[in-house]
Amino acid sequence: MRRICIKIKTKINRKELGALGRNKIAIFNRERIQEERIKRKLNYNDMAKLLNITVSGYIYKEHGHRAFKLEEICEISKHFNIPLEELIKVVEVEPDMKGGEN
Repeated sequence: MRRICIKIKTKINRKELGALGRNKIAIFNRERIQEERIKRKLNYNDMAKLLNITVSGYIYKEHGHRAFKLEEICEISKHFNIPLEELIKVVEVEPDMKGGEN
């Protein structure tokens, strides 16, 4: 198995989101949503209703056990009035230069 190096870029723009290269992936920033939810005194039930999913489904997603759908990320962005760019991290994945094995 090849090792990989990961560089996390915290600020991105819409152009980058639309043109992720072969070595980049977009990751939802669930910590940011959790912070906003708590700051606004919303509970899991409120968020589940917003996304029209079960409470346990939302909990799994916020804790990272399941992935949010793109439509859900957009709905959260709109509801909290947070730019989409703040909810998504672009991660650059590059093969380890040494080509080592795990």
